[in-house]
Amino acid sequence: MERYDDSSSYPFINQRRLYGDAKGCAGSGLVKVFTAAGDTAVSADTLKIEFAHTNFKYHNKIFPAYLGKLYCINGFIFTLDSSLVGRTDIIAAIEYCLKQWANFTGLRLELEKDNSGNIIFLKEGSDPIFRNYITAKNLGNSTIMLTSSPYTTGDTNPFDIWVRNTITSITINSGLNYWTNPEGDKPDGYYDFIGILLHELGHVLNINHDVQYVHNLKSLMYFGDNTSFVAASDRINLSQWGTEAKNGVQYVIDNSKIQSLNDLSYIKPLFSGNMPELSIAPTIIPSQDTVLCAEQVTSYMLSSNYSSNNKWSTGATTQSITILPSSFPGNQTESSQYYSVKRWNENCTIASNPSLPVKVTWKNIV
Repeated sequence: MERYDDSSSYPFINQRRLYGDAKGCAGSGLVKVFTAAGDTAVSADTLKIEFAHTNFKYHNKIFPAYLGKLYCINGFIFTLDSSLVGRTDIIAAIEYCLKQWANFTGLRLELEKDNSGNIIFLKEGSDPIFRNYITAKNLGNSTIMLTSSPYTTGDTNPFDIWVRNTITSITINSGLNYWTNPEGDKPDGYYDFIGILLHELGHVLNINHDVQYVHNLKSLMYFGDNTSFVAASDRINLSQWGTEAKNGVQYVIDNSKIQSLNDLSYIKPLFSGNMPELSIAPTIIPSQDTVLCAEQVTSYMLSSNYSSNNKWSTGATTQSITILPSSFPGNQTESSQYYSVKRWNENCTIASNPSLPVKVTWKNIV
């Protein structure tokens, strides 16, 4: 295979279907590199490219791209904003809702705590890159809670990561009264905190609102709460009218089986939880020169069904994968790219070796 195309349509999800596709390196085989002198070298082992710098090209407004196994190999760890200090009722309800989704998905969904098990409170924005926040603010009269997934974009070079900042935040409207007890009836005069937060966590796991806008439909992801009395048997949660939401999240997880993106400094924010241990990258040494020539090679494209995978597989294998150079803007004479590869057995089943980062440096031959 020769090259990956830099275009991609951003995925979005409802409870039944995942939309979007990605284009990129795919296939398993040997990695072949070229030297400035025209020599070539082929890797001794069969490797599979699983991740080469992803360019998330998006159009207009996009839905949050945060699903259980897209950028989070272990789930989501939320940090509470200092505005929630002392709100023991709210905090207990938050932990209850996180546990409900965690028990269903098997993902790690919990609050950030210190080594003694005490909840950590930080002012929102103090470390926005590495943390998912839950905060409380006055959102006026029209919004009960709000889930957002801010991000920043960088260089439009197709070999660069666009998404620098992969966090999600939930904002609770501090100007409203909430009923936080998950059991029993909900009294008049309160919003149902449990049902609302379970709904917002559904968005965190990348499901949108139910599409069947039927009068009086009851569903967790088609949910407009009010302050009227609600009997226990009518309260909306994962076990009552939560089937559509659970089906949607399960669909996302089943189709988002990704591997580690490895220990690259600016990719670390893509993870929540513990990073896996890494092995030393395999060394590919050409016969005369370790600098690769930026020569023109015919390109072609392979695409996969799910861009959320970050694992571009067409179900086919190739004899070799040729890695092409990036562009050389301005007076730049060298350009290095990192690729993550995984060792695969000859029958294309995964071997025991972990994913490995490979750095390839290109030299601009003038």
